[in-house]
Amino acid sequence: MSELTPLVKVSRREVAEQIQTFLSGHQIATDIQPEGESHWLVYVFYPAQQPKAQALVQGWLTQIQRQQADYLWSNASPVKTKPGSQPGFSALLQIASRSPFMLLIATLCVVAFLASASLWFSPVRELLRFAPLGQVLESGQWWRLIGPTLMHFSAMHIIFNLLWWWILGGQIERRFGTSALVILYLLTGIASNYGQYLDGGSNFGGLSGVVYGLFGFVWWIGWIRPEWGVSLQRNLIGFMLAWLALGYTNILPLNMANTAHLVGLLSGCGLAALIALIGRRQS
Repeated sequence: MSELTPLVKVSRREVAEQIQTFLSGHQIATDIQPEGESHWLVYVFYPAQQPKAQALVQGWLTQIQRQQADYLWSNASPVKTKPGSQPGFSALLQIASRSPFMLLIATLCVVAFLASASLWFSPVRELLRFAPLGQVLESGQWWRLIGPTLMHFSAMHIIFNLLWWWILGGQIERRFGTSALVILYLLTGIASNYGQYLDGGSNFGGLSGVVYGLFGFVWWIGWIRPEWGVSLQRNLIGFMLAWLALGYTNILPLNMANTAHLVGLLSGCGLAALIALIGRRQS
Protein backbone atom coordinates (compact mmCIF):
# COMPACT_ATOMS: atom_id res chain seq x y z
CA MET A 1 0.00 0.00 0.00
CA SER A 2 1.32 3.48 -0.89
CA GLU A 3 2.11 6.00 1.80
CA LEU A 4 -0.71 8.36 2.76
CA THR A 5 -0.26 11.95 1.57
CA PRO A 6 -1.44 14.72 3.94
CA LEU A 7 -3.93 17.13 2.34
CA VAL A 8 -5.29 19.50 4.98
CA LYS A 9 -5.37 19.95 8.77
CA VAL A 10 -8.51 21.14 10.58
CA SER A 11 -9.48 21.64 14.21
CA ARG A 12 -12.86 19.87 14.07
CA ARG A 13 -13.50 16.27 13.07
CA GLU A 14 -16.89 17.10 11.51
CA VAL A 15 -15.18 19.49 9.08
CA ALA A 16 -12.70 16.76 8.16
CA GLU A 17 -15.60 14.38 7.58
CA GLN A 18 -17.30 16.94 5.31
CA ILE A 19 -14.12 17.18 3.24
CA GLN A 20 -13.85 13.39 3.10
CA THR A 21 -17.46 13.04 1.93
CA PHE A 22 -16.99 15.78 -0.66
CA LEU A 23 -13.86 14.17 -2.09
CA SER A 24 -15.35 10.67 -2.12
CA GLY A 25 -17.98 12.03 -4.51
CA HIS A 26 -15.10 12.73 -6.89
CA GLN A 27 -13.64 9.22 -6.51
CA ILE A 28 -10.78 10.38 -4.28
CA ALA A 29 -10.06 8.03 -1.39
CA THR A 30 -9.09 9.71 1.88
CA ASP A 31 -8.47 8.89 5.51
CA ILE A 32 -8.83 10.95 8.70
CA GLN A 33 -6.37 10.71 11.55
CA PRO A 34 -5.96 12.75 14.77
CA GLU A 35 -3.07 15.18 14.97
CA GLY A 36 -2.22 16.07 18.55
CA GLU A 37 -5.08 16.78 20.94
CA SER A 38 -7.13 19.28 18.94
CA HIS A 39 -6.56 18.77 15.20
CA TRP A 40 -7.41 16.28 12.47
CA LEU A 41 -5.49 15.50 9.29
CA VAL A 42 -7.16 14.49 6.04
CA TYR A 43 -4.91 12.22 4.00
CA VAL A 44 -5.11 11.22 0.34
CA PHE A 45 -4.48 7.52 -0.32
CA TYR A 46 -2.87 7.99 -3.72
CA PRO A 47 -0.26 10.77 -4.17
CA ALA A 48 -1.22 11.14 -7.84
CA GLN A 49 -4.62 12.43 -6.73
CA GLN A 50 -3.13 15.10 -4.45
CA PRO A 51 -3.25 17.99 -7.01
CA LYS A 52 -6.84 17.22 -7.96
CA ALA A 53 -7.89 16.94 -4.30
CA GLN A 54 -6.21 20.24 -3.45
CA ALA A 55 -7.97 22.01 -6.33
CA LEU A 56 -11.34 20.56 -5.34
CA VAL A 57 -10.99 21.66 -1.71
CA GLN A 58 -9.99 25.19 -2.78
CA GLY A 59 -13.00 25.32 -5.12
CA TRP A 60 -15.23 24.17 -2.27
CA LEU A 61 -13.96 27.03 -0.10
CA THR A 62 -14.53 29.54 -2.92
CA GLN A 63 -18.13 28.32 -3.14
CA ILE A 64 -18.56 29.01 0.58
CA GLN A 65 -17.48 32.61 -0.01
CA ARG A 66 -19.96 32.97 -2.84
CA GLN A 67 -22.74 31.66 -0.62
CA GLN A 68 -22.01 34.50 1.81
CA ALA A 69 -22.68 37.03 -0.95
CA ASP A 70 -25.81 35.11 -2.00
CA TYR A 71 -27.18 35.30 1.56
CA LEU A 72 -26.69 39.05 1.60
CA TRP A 73 -28.31 39.70 -1.77
CA SER A 74 -31.22 37.36 -1.06
CA ASN A 75 -32.13 39.48 1.98
CA ALA A 76 -31.96 42.82 0.18
CA SER A 77 -35.15 44.65 -0.80
CA PRO A 78 -35.67 46.49 -4.11
CA VAL A 79 -36.08 50.26 -3.97
CA LYS A 80 -39.35 51.50 -5.46
CA THR A 81 -39.23 54.77 -7.34
CA LYS A 82 -41.86 56.97 -8.86
CA PRO A 83 -42.23 57.13 -12.67
CA GLY A 84 -40.07 59.83 -14.19
CA SER A 85 -37.72 60.06 -11.22
CA GLN A 86 -33.97 59.43 -11.27
CA PRO A 87 -33.64 56.17 -9.27
CA GLY A 88 -29.91 56.25 -8.67
CA PHE A 89 -29.67 59.87 -7.57
CA SER A 90 -32.88 59.71 -5.50
CA ALA A 91 -31.78 56.51 -3.78
CA LEU A 92 -28.38 58.02 -2.98
CA LEU A 93 -29.98 61.12 -1.47
CA GLN A 94 -32.29 58.95 0.59
CA ILE A 95 -29.41 56.86 1.89
CA ALA A 96 -27.34 59.98 2.64
CA SER A 97 -30.19 61.54 4.62
CA ARG A 98 -31.08 58.40 6.59
CA SER A 99 -27.67 56.76 6.99
CA PRO A 100 -24.97 59.43 6.55
CA PHE A 101 -22.31 57.80 8.74
CA MET A 102 -22.82 54.39 7.15
CA LEU A 103 -22.33 56.00 3.73
CA LEU A 104 -19.30 57.99 4.94
CA ILE A 105 -17.41 54.94 6.21
CA ALA A 106 -18.28 52.96 3.07
CA THR A 107 -16.93 55.81 0.94
CA LEU A 108 -13.72 56.06 2.98
CA CYS A 109 -13.17 52.30 2.62
CA VAL A 110 -13.56 52.52 -1.16
CA VAL A 111 -11.23 55.53 -1.40
CA ALA A 112 -8.60 53.79 0.75
CA PHE A 113 -8.90 50.61 -1.32
CA LEU A 114 -8.51 52.45 -4.63
CA ALA A 115 -5.56 54.40 -3.26
CA SER A 116 -3.88 51.25 -1.99
CA ALA A 117 -4.37 49.60 -5.39
CA SER A 118 -2.26 52.33 -6.98
CA LEU A 119 1.23 53.62 -6.33
CA TRP A 120 -0.05 54.96 -3.00
CA PHE A 121 -0.30 51.49 -1.44
CA SER A 122 2.62 51.85 0.97
CA PRO A 123 1.81 55.39 2.20
CA VAL A 124 -1.89 54.59 2.71
CA ARG A 125 -1.15 51.32 4.47
CA GLU A 126 1.37 52.99 6.75
CA LEU A 127 -1.01 55.86 7.48
CA LEU A 128 -3.79 53.48 8.57
CA ARG A 129 -1.59 50.97 10.41
CA PHE A 130 -2.69 50.25 13.99
CA ALA A 131 -0.72 51.64 16.92
CA PRO A 132 -1.34 50.84 20.61
CA LEU A 133 -2.55 53.46 23.05
CA GLY A 134 0.90 54.31 24.42
CA GLN A 135 2.26 55.18 20.98
CA VAL A 136 -0.91 57.11 20.11
CA LEU A 137 -0.59 59.25 23.23
CA GLU A 138 3.02 60.06 22.35
CA SER A 139 2.44 60.78 18.66
CA GLY A 140 -1.08 62.24 18.80
CA GLN A 141 -2.05 60.03 15.85
CA TRP A 142 -5.32 58.92 17.43
CA TRP A 143 -6.77 57.67 14.15
CA ARG A 144 -4.42 54.67 14.25
CA LEU A 145 -6.65 53.04 16.87
CA ILE A 146 -9.43 52.75 14.27
CA GLY A 147 -7.50 53.18 10.99
CA PRO A 148 -7.18 49.47 10.02
CA THR A 149 -10.98 49.24 9.67
CA LEU A 150 -10.71 51.31 6.47
CA MET A 151 -8.01 49.13 4.88
CA HIS A 152 -8.83 46.18 2.60
CA PHE A 153 -6.51 43.95 0.59
CA SER A 154 -8.71 42.49 -2.17
CA ALA A 155 -11.92 43.20 -4.06
CA MET A 156 -13.69 40.22 -2.45
CA HIS A 157 -12.56 41.40 0.99
CA ILE A 158 -14.05 44.87 0.65
CA ILE A 159 -17.22 43.70 -1.14
CA PHE A 160 -18.16 41.24 1.62
CA ASN A 161 -17.41 43.72 4.41
CA LEU A 162 -19.27 46.63 2.82
CA LEU A 163 -22.33 44.50 2.08
CA TRP A 164 -22.57 43.57 5.74
CA TRP A 165 -21.78 47.14 6.82
CA TRP A 166 -24.52 48.42 4.49
CA ILE A 167 -27.12 46.04 5.91
CA LEU A 168 -26.21 46.11 9.62
CA GLY A 169 -24.94 49.69 9.87
CA GLY A 170 -27.87 51.05 7.91
CA GLN A 171 -30.36 49.20 10.11
CA ILE A 172 -28.76 50.50 13.31
CA GLU A 173 -28.41 54.10 12.09
CA ARG A 174 -32.03 54.27 10.87
CA ARG A 175 -33.38 52.80 14.10
CA PHE A 176 -31.11 54.29 16.80
CA GLY A 177 -29.58 57.30 15.06
CA THR A 178 -26.19 58.34 13.74
CA SER A 179 -24.64 58.83 17.19
CA ALA A 180 -25.37 55.21 18.10
CA LEU A 181 -23.66 53.91 14.97
CA VAL A 182 -20.64 56.18 15.50
CA ILE A 183 -20.23 54.91 19.07
CA LEU A 184 -20.62 51.27 18.01
CA TYR A 185 -18.14 51.73 15.16
CA LEU A 186 -15.52 53.28 17.44
CA LEU A 187 -15.92 50.88 20.36
CA THR A 188 -16.12 47.64 18.38
CA GLY A 189 -13.44 48.85 15.95
CA ILE A 190 -10.93 49.77 18.63
CA ALA A 191 -11.67 46.62 20.65
CA SER A 192 -11.31 44.28 17.66
CA ASN A 193 -8.18 46.08 16.41
CA TYR A 194 -6.55 45.86 19.83
CA GLY A 195 -7.41 42.18 20.12
CA GLN A 196 -5.92 41.38 16.72
CA TYR A 197 -2.83 43.48 17.48
CA LEU A 198 -2.19 41.61 20.73
CA ASP A 199 -2.64 38.30 18.94
CA GLY A 200 -0.47 38.87 15.87
CA GLY A 201 0.94 42.38 15.54
CA SER A 202 -0.14 45.32 13.42
CA ASN A 203 -0.13 43.67 9.99
CA PHE A 204 -3.91 43.47 9.47
CA GLY A 205 -6.81 45.46 8.12
CA GLY A 206 -10.49 45.33 7.28
CA LEU A 207 -13.93 46.29 8.54
CA SER A 208 -14.84 42.73 9.53
CA GLY A 209 -14.18 43.24 13.25
CA VAL A 210 -16.71 46.08 13.25
CA VAL A 211 -19.08 44.02 11.09
CA TYR A 212 -19.03 41.22 13.66
CA GLY A 213 -19.57 43.82 16.38
CA LEU A 214 -22.65 45.17 14.60
CA PHE A 215 -23.81 41.63 13.94
CA GLY A 216 -23.55 40.77 17.64
CA PHE A 217 -25.33 43.98 18.58
CA VAL A 218 -28.28 43.47 16.20
CA TRP A 219 -28.50 39.77 17.03
CA TRP A 220 -28.65 40.31 20.81
CA ILE A 221 -30.88 43.38 20.69
CA GLY A 222 -33.32 41.41 18.53
CA TRP A 223 -33.17 38.59 21.04
CA ILE A 224 -33.34 40.61 24.30
CA ARG A 225 -35.53 43.51 23.16
CA PRO A 226 -37.44 42.41 20.02
CA GLU A 227 -39.86 45.31 20.49
CA TRP A 228 -37.07 47.71 19.46
CA GLY A 229 -37.51 46.66 15.86
CA VAL A 230 -34.08 45.35 14.83
CA SER A 231 -33.41 41.70 14.07
CA LEU A 232 -31.66 39.21 11.81
CA GLN A 233 -32.97 36.10 10.13
CA ARG A 234 -31.85 32.83 11.68
CA ASN A 235 -30.09 31.67 8.52
CA LEU A 236 -27.93 34.82 8.57
CA ILE A 237 -27.11 34.33 12.24
CA GLY A 238 -26.16 30.73 11.60
CA PHE A 239 -24.06 31.65 8.61
CA MET A 240 -22.10 34.35 10.43
CA LEU A 241 -21.36 32.05 13.37
CA ALA A 242 -20.37 29.23 11.02
CA TRP A 243 -18.06 31.58 9.09
CA LEU A 244 -16.46 32.66 12.37
CA ALA A 245 -15.90 29.02 13.38
CA LEU A 246 -14.60 28.15 9.91
CA GLY A 247 -11.89 30.77 10.29
CA TYR A 248 -10.41 28.75 13.15
CA THR A 249 -10.26 25.47 11.19
CA ASN A 250 -7.14 26.42 9.21
CA ILE A 251 -8.65 25.10 5.97
CA LEU A 252 -9.40 28.46 4.38
CA PRO A 253 -6.78 29.70 1.89
CA LEU A 254 -7.12 33.14 3.47
CA ASN A 255 -5.40 35.10 6.22
CA MET A 256 -8.43 35.83 8.37
CA ALA A 257 -8.32 38.16 11.37
CA ASN A 258 -10.04 35.60 13.60
CA THR A 259 -9.27 37.40 16.85
CA ALA A 260 -10.71 40.66 15.49
CA HIS A 261 -13.87 38.81 14.48
CA LEU A 262 -14.27 37.17 17.88
CA VAL A 263 -13.50 40.30 19.91
CA GLY A 264 -15.79 42.35 17.68
CA LEU A 265 -18.61 39.86 18.18
CA LEU A 266 -18.19 39.76 21.96
CA SER A 267 -18.00 43.56 22.24
CA GLY A 268 -21.13 43.98 20.12
CA CYS A 269 -23.07 41.44 22.19
CA GLY A 270 -21.85 43.07 25.40
CA LEU A 271 -22.92 46.55 24.27
CA ALA A 272 -26.32 45.21 23.27
CA ALA A 273 -26.81 43.61 26.69
CA LEU A 274 -25.72 46.82 28.43
CA ILE A 275 -28.02 49.07 26.39
CA ALA A 276 -30.94 46.66 26.78
CA LEU A 277 -30.40 46.63 30.55
CA ILE A 278 -30.27 50.44 30.72
CA GLY A 279 -33.39 50.69 28.59
CA ARG A 280 -35.23 48.23 30.81
CA ARG A 281 -34.38 50.19 33.96
CA GLN A 282 -35.55 53.44 32.39
CA SER A 283 -38.85 51.97 31.22
